[in-house]
Amino acid sequence: MIALSSARRHEKNAEYSANQKRAADSWSVFSQVFYFGEYEEELSRNNVLNVKSDEWPTIKSMARFAGHIQNDLVAIINADIVVTEPIVEVEKKLKELTIPAATSYRYEFDPADGDLSKAVRIKEDRGMDIFVATPEVWRMVEKRIPEYLRIGHQTFDSWLCGFFCANFGFGFRQFTDYRCIFHPKHGGRETPFSSEIRSDDEYFTRAHVPSPL
Repeated sequence: MIALSSARRHEKNAEYSANQKRAADSWSVFSQVFYFGEYEEELSRNNVLNVKSDEWPTIKSMARFAGHIQNDLVAIINADIVVTEPIVEVEKKLKELTIPAATSYRYEFDPADGDLSKAVRIKEDRGMDIFVATPEVWRMVEKRIPEYLRIGHQTFDSWLCGFFCANFGFGFRQFTDYRCIFHPKHGGRETPFSSEIRSDDEYFTRAHVPSPL
């Protein structure tokens, strides 16, 4: 599985820095990681490459990039998400069952101690920080997703969930029970393009809880 994410400039925010470094340390579970944005030395790893971009790339541009990848599943993931080893079993099962797209709800942990065993699933929290799909599916997304949806901003997850639900039905699964997606509690986030975001696209109304993998 290949991961696409976005790099924030660490000198701007110590909390961003700590959360992204922690996540990057866990991303050895991916065969390759592409960070969209300026090169950030603290995120440099053996499996990391950079794609020149602004700090908040559009999901459309990331989907376009994903659509050019050959013969692998591609995940678009928020940069502060810790991913653990069960994602390898998720990848294996998705490929065995030829599932075209999947996501996971997140478990929230306290970054003060970083103890993932204490992380909890907050049922009122419907945020999704990772979407996994085949390159063919990402090409479909790139053709249809509104330009104003960006990683690190609200509602892109609702749109993707609605798109996958509408187009794939039972073929869109969630792997929350594998307990491999962890989100750190944190303060307010910077969302400079929030004023551009609308919610008038049909796929915002098509989202529902996907069936378990």
